[in-house]
Amino acid sequence: MSRELPTEDLPDEPTGPGGGPSILPTPPRLLVVAALLGAIAGWILGPVVTGAGRTPMHVPWTAPAALAVAAVGLAVMARRMWQAVHVRHEPINPERGLYSLVLGKSAALVGATVVGGYLVFGASFLPRLDAEAGLARVVGSALAALAGAGLGAAGIALERACRVPDDDEDGAPGDRPRSAG
Repeated sequence: MSRELPTEDLPDEPTGPGGGPSILPTPPRLLVVAALLGAIAGWILGPVVTGAGRTPMHVPWTAPAALAVAAVGLAVMARRMWQAVHVRHEPINPERGLYSLVLGKSAALVGATVVGGYLVFGASFLPRLDAEAGLARVVGSALAALAGAGLGAAGIALERACRVPDDDEDGAPGDRPRSAG
């Protein structure tokens, strides 16, 4: 089994070093779409659960805690990758670079989705702060949304850290980035 990407049948894809495919940065529009999809899910969740005759779920403290731990781990990983690639100019194993890039992109999308979902879910309880556990749901949702934003930011930072400088036309290191993967 080969670990090389087939390049002969790729139509009009951006090319990286050596003419192979290149991975583009995550566009902000995609992050907005992910947040909107999360918001739709958070908006639908409350009425569906209530319509089924059940009490809307609480936001457990583990949700924002787990998101925050993941965000810190990714931020540390992004910092180490940035130091290796941009400060020390070390060669990075292509598989490590690709895996880190994919992890960063995934974390950015998950973070955006979580932000949208928890913000709308928590906002749906703002009119019912005096209801049973209404305030707890709003606070838990806000903390989870904040931790989700941290996860998304750490994912974007990791994605950017994976981009290595390319040589420009003169052969000197230039400012045009390309993906490490």
